[in-house]
Amino acid sequence: MNARMQRIIQLLLTSNELQTSTELATTLQVSSKTVQTDIKNLKGLLNNEIATIESYRGKGYFFNVKDETNLNAFKQSNRKKHASYTNRT
Repeated sequence: MNARMQRIIQLLLTSNELQTSTELATTLQVSSKTVQTDIKNLKGLLNNEIATIESYRGKGYFFNVKDETNLNAFKQSNRKKHASYTNRT
């Protein structure tokens, strides 16, 4: 999981409203398609028992946390993987 994906999770977690791919793209300074691809990849990485990203056509995305403890462990684990990868390059 890259830094942008981590940021998408954070943006969705801190929002009280649905966030469209356009809104997320503007914040992240990438295209809407990039956000959509990242969300698709995030859905594949997340275990549905930990969290889901729910999408509502024309309205946006919602991050539904099912297990806070395992979500924190997931984010921490992926931060370490990302850090070790970027340190090698």
